[in-house]
Amino acid sequence: MSILDNDYEDSHDSFQSNLREFDHLLPLLPGILFQLEYDRDKDRFVPRLIGDRAEDILGYAPGFLTGAENLAQTLLFSDDQANLYEALKAALTSREPQTMRCRMLAASGEARWMELRVVAMDEPSAQKPRLLGFSFDITEQRLNEEALRAREANARAIADNSPDLIVRVDRNLRIKFANKSHEKLINRSPSDILNKTIFEVGMTPEMTAIISDHCLAAFDTGKPVQFEHSIDLPEERRFLEFRAIPEFDADGQCHTLLCITRDITSVHLARLEQERLTEVLIQERQRLNVVLRQMPAGVLILDTNGRLEMANEVARNQLNSLRCTRASESDISLAPDIRVEDGQDVPVIWPITEALETGQFVRSREVPVWRQDGTYAWLRVGASPVRDRDGRLVGVVSVIHDLTDLKQVERSQRFLAEAGVRLAESLDREETLSVIARLAVP
Repeated sequence: MSILDNDYEDSHDSFQSNLREFDHLLPLLPGILFQLEYDRDKDRFVPRLIGDRAEDILGYAPGFLTGAENLAQTLLFSDDQANLYEALKAALTSREPQTMRCRMLAASGEARWMELRVVAMDEPSAQKPRLLGFSFDITEQRLNEEALRAREANARAIADNSPDLIVRVDRNLRIKFANKSHEKLINRSPSDILNKTIFEVGMTPEMTAIISDHCLAAFDTGKPVQFEHSIDLPEERRFLEFRAIPEFDADGQCHTLLCITRDITSVHLARLEQERLTEVLIQERQRLNVVLRQMPAGVLILDTNGRLEMANEVARNQLNSLRCTRASESDISLAPDIRVEDGQDVPVIWPITEALETGQFVRSREVPVWRQDGTYAWLRVGASPVRDRDGRLVGVVSVIHDLTDLKQVERSQRFLAEAGVRLAESLDREETLSVIARLAVP
């Protein structure tokens, strides 16, 4: 239906004539064309012309709205009525175009956000001055704006509650955003530094030069940059980490940097303490190596997997002489768990293995083994678990004494003692030689 098919009271022929030329274009416009007339007696605006698009957008036929004296109560939410009235009066008296936003109730009961743009058609002194305007449906735009504001508020809340100093700078190194953490660390509110360049916020010339160089490098390369520095506050020195991260738009252009300054004082101090403890550990290990080298016994330190962590020279020589197969020089778990009984190799649990399996102290005991050269050896082996401050098993310390020479001396002494006894029992030469032979070769 054409908007000119309605009989509008007091419509001017010239207005209708001009409007008729564009009548066929009106359905193509995105908004609702309307004309309002101001009733001085009742101090209200009465619609005299409503375009057909009203039915498409709000669900009302133009004839239903035209001439309605209670249009504001029909379409507008109560808290928008006064604002719209003031905007219409301003357009009428100032003859300047006015733009306003309000919510309108569609025929379906749905609230639609509309943007109204109006301009006065007559002088304010006219008996019934009129306004001409367009109303555009901006509901989707409004919802997007509200969602954007919510996201911005959420991002702002996250930034303001972050312990890091966060600023956004443009290519002129002008601060476009600053969070509230500046108040806590450097006693500066965001408003103090907003829209100032980094050269104007009171940093030392040296620090300003370093930060500007890194920011310009981030702009030039399009890659994040970072460095560490320190500042002296009245009560203490703080160590900070600065990072500049390029921000790219939809076209891949970088116009701003997100600069994050993090207080790493505790991390820095922990790093220094770790370096100090590492140096202490190295010195202690060196002293331990000196002690181990001077010990006459073999000393092994193994982890919980039986892997060799440390061994003195005596222990290495002892291990290398044994008849066994090991995965590597550091692997003790395959050490020979054997002993000899009646000329046969019999499995035996080494104290080292027992300490690893049980986590208990194992008293030293003698372990007979074969050497690679085919000779027989006796070792006295003890093992003690090593635990951390929480009581967890972290390794085993084992001390190994080679008793082979001592055993040979003991055997020689027993041979001589028994031979003396047997020789004293008989004076027969042949019998004496036979006894000595049996003692020498069991």
